[in-house]
Amino acid sequence: MLDNLPVLNDERLKFKFCDKSEVLSAGRYVLDKHCDGIDLKIPYTNGDDLETQIISRFGEKPSVESYDEIIEYIKNNIELVRVTDIPLYLDSYKERNGSTTTTCFYSSKDLEESFFEKLPVCTHRISIFGPCDEFAKTTYVHEMYHALLNRNKGSLRNLLNKEFLSIFMEKVAAYDLDNSGNLFELRNLYRLLSIKENIIEKTREEFNTRNAESITKNESYIISGLLATDLFNTYLRGSNKLKKEIDLSINEVLMGNGVIEDVIDKYEVTLEKGSKIMKKQIKHFS
Repeated sequence: MLDNLPVLNDERLKFKFCDKSEVLSAGRYVLDKHCDGIDLKIPYTNGDDLETQIISRFGEKPSVESYDEIIEYIKNNIELVRVTDIPLYLDSYKERNGSTTTTCFYSSKDLEESFFEKLPVCTHRISIFGPCDEFAKTTYVHEMYHALLNRNKGSLRNLLNKEFLSIFMEKVAAYDLDNSGNLFELRNLYRLLSIKENIIEKTREEFNTRNAESITKNESYIISGLLATDLFNTYLRGSNKLKKEIDLSINEVLMGNGVIEDVIDKYEVTLEKGSKIMKKQIKHFS
């Protein structure tokens, strides 16, 4: 990785512009295709609105005894909204990225861990940064799968696998949305460049500040990227029956009937196989 792909802003990464409605439509298309028959509703809250209600009723640093009452109030005032109807925010003037914002209501410095263990994951909005183009459609799918996975706590055993499903589905989205294969090709290139950046950042953090949170975050993208590459190779080469089976396995996790590692184990996904595939991809793009 370090000997190839010398520039992050690769000149090949050019995408066709589109408007916001096309991004929303593409996201709905991919989810309807792969999540057929499952509930796609997630807890939604207008974060600052409900947050101010909570603070005004229960105070800035409520007692442990009031935790259950606060949680009950939150549960009674959040909405269940289809993930494709969660507000989408676009900022075309920032570097490419995406995020799924949740509302925690209180800081972990002010309340005990037991409060956050009981707190439902309340999604506030999905954000996409960078140009509104074909690439943004795949980022939107990536973030929606984060929102769907997050609604069931304990949906993964290992934090380093947290990007696995979203990276896999960004590949699936690119494959689905452009029959020419160009979007899929460039999406792969972008992910490789991003993983190279993660490797460099991880190395820098280990050498310099030893920031455990940053190191873990970078490791999660590296490891999840390798695993997602292996699973997508199985998906791409598989029959329509196998593709459908993989969709069903993922949907079981999204419905809370399993964990991400069940999918990894079932399809014998490994870092070694992902590394071999990625090595070929790097050689191809170099």
